[in-house]
Amino acid sequence: MSMDDESLFEKVLRVETKDIFVDLKKNRNGVYLKISERNGATRNTVLIPASGLERLKNVLDDAIISAKDKGISSSRIKKQRAVDPEIRVRSVYVSGLSWNTTNEDLLQHMSAAGSCLKATVLRVKNRRSLGCGVVEYDSHETAAHAVKVLNDTELDGRKIHCREDRDLSGGEGEGEVEEEGGRPNTSSVPKDKPTSKPGGEKIMDAYKVFCTNLSWDTTADELSVHLSSTGEVLDSEILRRNGRSLGCGYVEFSNPDSVALAISQLNGQELKGRPLVIREYYQ
Repeated sequence: MSMDDESLFEKVLRVETKDIFVDLKKNRNGVYLKISERNGATRNTVLIPASGLERLKNVLDDAIISAKDKGISSSRIKKQRAVDPEIRVRSVYVSGLSWNTTNEDLLQHMSAAGSCLKATVLRVKNRRSLGCGVVEYDSHETAAHAVKVLNDTELDGRKIHCREDRDLSGGEGEGEVEEEGGRPNTSSVPKDKPTSKPGGEKIMDAYKVFCTNLSWDTTADELSVHLSSTGEVLDSEILRRNGRSLGCGYVEFSNPDSVALAISQLNGQELKGRPLVIREYYQ
Protein backbone atom coordinates (compact mmCIF):
# COMPACT_ATOMS: atom_id res chain seq x y z
CA MET A 1 0.00 0.00 0.00
CA SER A 2 1.39 3.39 -1.01
CA MET A 3 0.96 6.80 0.57
CA ASP A 4 -1.51 7.93 -2.12
CA ASP A 5 -4.05 5.23 -1.21
CA GLU A 6 -7.49 6.67 -0.40
CA SER A 7 -9.65 4.89 2.17
CA LEU A 8 -13.24 4.38 0.95
CA PHE A 9 -14.56 2.12 3.72
CA GLU A 10 -13.21 0.77 7.01
CA LYS A 11 -14.58 -1.77 9.48
CA VAL A 12 -13.06 -3.64 12.42
CA LEU A 13 -14.61 -6.94 13.54
CA ARG A 14 -13.86 -8.79 16.75
CA VAL A 15 -14.21 -12.55 16.13
CA GLU A 16 -13.43 -14.54 19.27
CA THR A 17 -9.74 -13.72 19.96
CA LYS A 18 -9.01 -12.21 16.55
CA ASP A 19 -9.34 -8.68 15.16
CA ILE A 20 -10.39 -8.56 11.50
CA PHE A 21 -9.71 -5.30 9.62
CA VAL A 22 -11.71 -4.72 6.42
CA ASP A 23 -10.54 -1.76 4.32
CA LEU A 24 -11.77 -0.72 0.89
CA LYS A 25 -9.08 1.45 -0.72
CA LYS A 26 -8.36 3.25 -3.96
CA ASN A 27 -5.09 4.20 -5.65
CA ARG A 28 -3.86 4.95 -9.16
CA ASN A 29 -4.17 1.28 -10.08
CA GLY A 30 -7.83 1.07 -9.05
CA VAL A 31 -10.00 -0.04 -6.14
CA TYR A 32 -9.12 -3.01 -3.95
CA LEU A 33 -10.20 -4.67 -0.70
CA LYS A 34 -7.67 -5.24 2.06
CA ILE A 35 -8.54 -7.83 4.71
CA SER A 36 -6.17 -8.18 7.67
CA GLU A 37 -6.30 -10.64 10.55
CA ARG A 38 -4.56 -9.90 13.84
CA ASN A 39 -4.21 -12.45 16.60
CA GLY A 40 -1.86 -11.15 19.25
CA ALA A 41 1.38 -10.13 17.55
CA THR A 42 0.61 -12.10 14.38
CA ARG A 43 -0.95 -10.28 11.42
CA ASN A 44 -1.91 -11.66 7.99
CA THR A 45 -3.19 -9.63 5.05
CA VAL A 46 -4.85 -10.39 1.71
CA LEU A 47 -5.56 -7.90 -1.11
CA ILE A 48 -8.50 -8.46 -3.47
CA PRO A 49 -9.04 -6.36 -6.64
CA ALA A 50 -12.49 -4.76 -7.01
CA SER A 51 -13.16 -7.03 -9.99
CA GLY A 52 -13.24 -10.01 -7.61
CA LEU A 53 -15.49 -8.59 -4.89
CA GLU A 54 -18.75 -9.86 -6.38
CA ARG A 55 -17.36 -13.38 -6.66
CA LEU A 56 -16.04 -13.13 -3.10
CA LYS A 57 -19.50 -12.10 -1.90
CA ASN A 58 -21.06 -15.14 -3.63
CA VAL A 59 -18.54 -17.47 -2.02
CA LEU A 60 -19.12 -15.94 1.42
CA ASP A 61 -22.90 -16.26 1.00
CA ASP A 62 -22.48 -19.96 0.20
CA ALA A 63 -20.18 -20.39 3.20
CA ILE A 64 -22.68 -18.69 5.53
CA ILE A 65 -25.50 -20.93 4.32
CA SER A 66 -23.34 -24.02 4.82
CA ALA A 67 -22.32 -22.86 8.30
CA LYS A 68 -25.96 -22.35 9.29
CA ASP A 69 -26.91 -25.79 7.99
CA LYS A 70 -24.16 -27.39 10.07
CA GLY A 71 -24.21 -24.98 13.01
CA ILE A 72 -25.64 -25.21 16.51
CA SER A 73 -29.43 -24.93 16.49
CA SER A 74 -31.28 -22.49 18.72
CA SER A 75 -32.80 -25.39 20.67
CA ARG A 76 -29.29 -26.58 21.60
CA ILE A 77 -28.34 -23.07 22.69
CA LYS A 78 -31.47 -22.84 24.84
CA LYS A 79 -30.73 -26.26 26.35
CA GLN A 80 -27.18 -25.21 27.19
CA ARG A 81 -28.42 -22.05 28.91
CA ALA A 82 -30.96 -24.06 30.91
CA VAL A 83 -28.36 -26.60 32.03
CA ASP A 84 -25.81 -23.94 32.97
CA PRO A 85 -27.58 -21.13 34.90
CA GLU A 86 -24.20 -19.43 35.31
CA ILE A 87 -24.47 -18.33 31.67
CA ARG A 88 -27.68 -16.45 32.40
CA VAL A 89 -26.26 -14.91 35.58
CA ARG A 90 -23.43 -13.29 33.63
CA SER A 91 -25.59 -12.26 30.65
CA VAL A 92 -27.18 -8.92 29.75
CA TYR A 93 -30.36 -8.38 27.74
CA VAL A 94 -30.14 -5.45 25.29
CA SER A 95 -33.16 -3.83 23.57
CA GLY A 96 -33.67 -0.87 21.29
CA LEU A 97 -31.13 -2.12 18.73
CA SER A 98 -31.10 -0.83 15.17
CA TRP A 99 -32.48 -3.30 12.62
CA ASN A 100 -29.03 -3.29 11.00
CA THR A 101 -26.98 -4.02 14.14
CA THR A 102 -25.02 -7.28 13.79
CA ASN A 103 -23.54 -9.66 16.33
CA GLU A 104 -20.13 -8.09 15.75
CA ASP A 105 -21.47 -4.53 16.19
CA LEU A 106 -23.14 -5.49 19.47
CA LEU A 107 -20.06 -7.36 20.71
CA GLN A 108 -17.75 -4.45 19.98
CA HIS A 109 -20.04 -1.93 21.71
CA MET A 110 -20.68 -4.04 24.81
CA SER A 111 -16.98 -4.92 25.18
CA ALA A 112 -16.43 -1.38 26.45
CA ALA A 113 -17.67 -2.63 29.85
CA GLY A 114 -15.29 -5.57 30.12
CA SER A 115 -14.50 -9.04 28.78
CA CYS A 116 -17.39 -9.98 26.48
CA LEU A 117 -17.57 -13.66 25.45
CA LYS A 118 -20.49 -13.60 23.04
CA ALA A 119 -23.17 -11.29 21.61
CA THR A 120 -26.28 -12.58 19.86
CA VAL A 121 -28.87 -10.53 17.99
CA LEU A 122 -32.24 -12.27 18.21
CA ARG A 123 -34.07 -12.82 14.94
CA VAL A 124 -37.31 -14.31 13.64
CA LYS A 125 -37.38 -17.16 11.13
CA ASN A 126 -36.96 -14.87 8.09
CA ARG A 127 -33.72 -13.57 9.67
CA ARG A 128 -35.22 -10.16 10.50
CA SER A 129 -33.79 -8.62 13.65
CA LEU A 130 -36.11 -8.21 16.62
CA GLY A 131 -34.17 -5.17 17.78
CA CYS A 132 -32.89 -6.98 20.87
CA GLY A 133 -30.12 -9.36 21.87
CA VAL A 134 -28.24 -11.16 24.63
CA VAL A 135 -24.62 -10.49 25.61
CA GLU A 136 -22.58 -12.95 27.68
CA TYR A 137 -19.72 -11.67 29.87
CA ASP A 138 -16.97 -13.47 31.76
CA SER A 139 -18.58 -12.85 35.16
CA HIS A 140 -21.70 -11.60 36.92
CA GLU A 141 -19.77 -8.56 38.14
CA THR A 142 -18.82 -7.57 34.59
CA ALA A 143 -22.43 -8.03 33.44
CA ALA A 144 -23.70 -5.84 36.29
CA HIS A 145 -21.11 -3.20 35.40
CA ALA A 146 -22.23 -3.32 31.75
CA VAL A 147 -25.85 -2.64 32.75
CA LYS A 148 -24.69 0.32 34.81
CA VAL A 149 -22.38 1.98 32.28
CA LEU A 150 -23.91 1.01 28.91
CA ASN A 151 -27.63 1.43 29.57
CA ASP A 152 -28.99 4.34 27.50
CA THR A 153 -25.80 4.58 25.40
CA GLU A 154 -26.02 4.97 21.62
CA LEU A 155 -25.29 2.18 19.14
CA ASP A 156 -25.81 2.59 15.38
CA GLY A 157 -27.75 5.79 15.95
CA ARG A 158 -30.17 4.35 18.53
CA LYS A 159 -30.29 4.56 22.32
CA ILE A 160 -30.07 1.02 23.70
CA HIS A 161 -31.41 -0.33 26.99
CA CYS A 162 -29.51 -2.89 29.08
CA ARG A 163 -30.71 -5.07 31.95
CA GLU A 164 -30.00 -8.41 33.55
CA ASP A 165 -30.97 -11.46 31.48
CA ARG A 166 -33.42 -13.01 33.93
CA ASP A 167 -35.45 -16.17 33.31
CA LEU A 168 -39.17 -15.68 33.69
CA SER A 169 -42.01 -18.02 32.83
CA GLY A 170 -44.32 -16.81 30.07
CA GLY A 171 -47.83 -17.29 28.81
CA GLU A 172 -48.99 -19.52 26.01
CA GLY A 173 -49.65 -18.61 22.44
CA GLU A 174 -46.77 -16.17 22.10
CA GLY A 175 -44.38 -16.03 19.15
CA GLU A 176 -41.11 -17.94 19.34
CA VAL A 177 -37.86 -16.65 17.86
CA GLU A 178 -34.39 -17.95 17.17
CA GLU A 179 -30.88 -16.80 17.92
CA GLU A 180 -28.79 -15.70 14.96
CA GLY A 181 -26.94 -18.68 13.54
CA GLY A 182 -29.55 -21.18 14.76
CA ARG A 183 -32.19 -22.98 12.73
CA PRO A 184 -35.73 -21.62 12.90
CA ASN A 185 -38.36 -23.29 15.04
CA THR A 186 -41.20 -22.90 12.53
CA SER A 187 -43.61 -25.13 14.43
CA SER A 188 -44.25 -22.43 17.05
CA VAL A 189 -44.44 -19.43 14.70
CA PRO A 190 -48.03 -18.40 13.85
CA LYS A 191 -48.80 -19.60 10.34
CA ASP A 192 -50.89 -16.56 9.41
CA LYS A 193 -48.05 -14.10 9.88
CA PRO A 194 -46.90 -12.43 6.62
CA THR A 195 -43.38 -13.06 5.41
CA SER A 196 -40.87 -10.88 3.59
CA LYS A 197 -40.44 -10.78 -0.17
CA PRO A 198 -37.84 -13.05 -1.79
CA GLY A 199 -34.38 -11.66 -1.19
CA GLY A 200 -35.15 -10.45 2.34
CA GLU A 201 -36.61 -7.06 1.31
CA LYS A 202 -38.10 -5.24 4.30
CA ILE A 203 -41.73 -4.14 3.97
CA MET A 204 -43.30 -1.78 6.49
CA ASP A 205 -46.67 -2.96 7.81
CA ALA A 206 -48.85 0.16 7.87
CA TYR A 207 -51.12 -1.27 10.57
CA LYS A 208 -48.54 -2.40 13.16
CA VAL A 209 -45.99 -0.94 15.55
CA PHE A 210 -43.02 -2.72 17.12
CA CYS A 211 -42.53 -2.11 20.86
CA THR A 212 -39.34 -2.71 22.85
CA ASN A 213 -38.03 -2.13 26.39
CA LEU A 214 -41.09 -3.81 27.90
CA SER A 215 -40.91 -5.05 31.48
CA TRP A 216 -40.52 -8.81 31.76
CA ASP A 217 -44.05 -9.26 33.15
CA THR A 218 -45.92 -7.06 30.67
CA THR A 219 -48.72 -9.04 29.00
CA ALA A 220 -50.20 -8.66 25.53
CA ASP A 221 -53.44 -7.36 27.06
CA GLU A 222 -51.59 -4.68 29.03
CA LEU A 223 -49.74 -3.60 25.91
CA SER A 224 -53.04 -3.42 23.99
CA VAL A 225 -54.72 -1.30 26.66
CA HIS A 226 -51.78 1.09 26.83
CA LEU A 227 -51.74 1.70 23.07
CA SER A 228 -55.52 1.73 22.61
CA SER A 229 -55.56 5.43 23.46
CA THR A 230 -54.41 6.13 19.88
CA GLY A 231 -56.91 3.86 18.11
CA GLU A 232 -58.68 0.50 17.94
CA VAL A 233 -56.33 -2.42 18.60
CA LEU A 234 -56.98 -5.63 16.66
CA ASP A 235 -54.13 -7.77 17.97
CA SER A 236 -51.02 -7.69 20.14
CA GLU A 237 -48.26 -10.16 20.92
CA ILE A 238 -45.33 -10.42 23.32
CA LEU A 239 -42.37 -12.18 21.70
CA ARG A 240 -40.82 -14.94 23.78
CA ARG A 241 -37.86 -17.29 23.69
CA ASN A 242 -38.28 -20.62 25.43
CA GLY A 243 -41.33 -19.22 27.25
CA ARG A 244 -39.44 -16.14 28.52
CA SER A 245 -40.43 -12.63 27.47
CA LEU A 246 -37.92 -10.90 25.23
CA GLY A 247 -39.13 -7.50 26.36
CA CYS A 248 -40.58 -6.69 22.95
CA GLY A 249 -43.72 -7.25 20.92
CA TYR A 250 -46.07 -5.77 18.35
CA VAL A 251 -49.51 -4.17 18.26
CA GLU A 252 -51.85 -4.19 15.25
CA PHE A 253 -54.36 -1.37 14.74
CA SER A 254 -57.50 -1.19 12.59
CA ASN A 255 -56.38 2.12 11.06
CA PRO A 256 -52.88 3.10 9.83
CA ASP A 257 -53.37 6.61 11.26
CA SER A 258 -53.19 5.03 14.71
CA VAL A 259 -49.66 3.83 13.97
CA ALA A 260 -48.38 7.38 13.44
CA LEU A 261 -50.21 8.57 16.57
CA ALA A 262 -48.79 5.76 18.71
CA ILE A 263 -45.23 6.53 17.59
CA SER A 264 -45.56 10.30 18.03
CA GLN A 265 -47.57 10.32 21.27
CA LEU A 266 -46.63 7.17 23.19
CA ASN A 267 -42.96 6.59 22.33
CA GLY A 268 -40.98 7.22 25.52
CA GLN A 269 -43.99 7.05 27.83
CA GLU A 270 -43.75 4.64 30.76
CA LEU A 271 -45.53 1.30 30.88
CA LYS A 272 -45.12 -0.57 34.16
CA GLY A 273 -42.19 1.62 35.16
CA ARG A 274 -40.23 1.42 31.89
CA PRO A 275 -40.05 3.96 29.01
CA LEU A 276 -41.65 2.28 26.00
CA VAL A 277 -39.82 2.39 22.66
CA ILE A 278 -42.23 2.35 19.70
CA ARG A 279 -41.29 2.28 16.03
CA GLU A 280 -42.50 1.01 12.65
CA TYR A 281 -43.06 -2.73 12.19
CA TYR A 282 -41.34 -4.40 9.24
CA GLN A 283 -42.33 -7.74 7.76
